[in-house]
Amino acid sequence: MDNRISLYNLLGYHSDKALQVQPATLDIYRKLREHKHNCEGSYNHNKTWMSYERLSVELSISSKTVSKHVGILERVGLVSIERKYRNNRRNYMITINEPMSEPEFRAAYPEVIDKYYEELGKILDDREGWNP
Repeated sequence: MDNRISLYNLLGYHSDKALQVQPATLDIYRKLREHKHNCEGSYNHNKTWMSYERLSVELSISSKTVSKHVGILERVGLVSIERKYRNNRRNYMITINEPMSEPEFRAAYPEVIDKYYEELGKILDDREGWNP
């Protein structure tokens, strides 16, 4: 599982800032996975009601930062968010989706893979036998 999550680090090279996954983005994803419901057959399977405030406390980051990175997670498909209002308060039910496999990731983000190898090539240029 962690290998598939690690692929999303490469989205840091994405030209669209709204899709640029950062280490904090994946920390939030991992924390959401820790708190998801695991009851097979339950309506809440793979979901969490964890608040952004609680995430911010558990990860020692601001709620605004949590909100930004949860938005990135949603845009890259790692989570789906159902926004609900109860007693004039916003509540989020977050569904934790499985990360893409490596072939799926490569097909979805070929320009990111190319940019990664380009950047890696710059630091490995002088090494003999470098061939991405």
